[in-house]
Amino acid sequence: MEYLRQQGIDAKKLKKLQEGYPNVIEMMHSQEIKLAVNTPTDKQSYKDGYQIRRACIELGIPYITTMQAAKAAASAILGMKGSEIEVKSLNEYFK
Repeated sequence: MEYLRQQGIDAKKLKKLQEGYPNVIEMMHSQEIKLAVNTPTDKQSYKDGYQIRRACIELGIPYITTMQAAKAAASAILGMKGSEIEVKSLNEYFK
């Protein structure tokens, strides 16, 4: 998490499902989360992880499950900051 903050990405540690209101899934439903990074470390977090991933899929929220992938995503996000995203077909890339 600290790595993401150091890169200028607004990242917050949220309450787990059993830790009260508002927890991560409630925040997803209220559209407060744009990207989820969930790296389970114990038995309970693995159980919560299933519900979090399921909510992400149902709500169309991208999710990441390893810090290596989170760092790669942060790098990509920072690389695109201030750039215009251009949509191309695969054929356009392989002419």
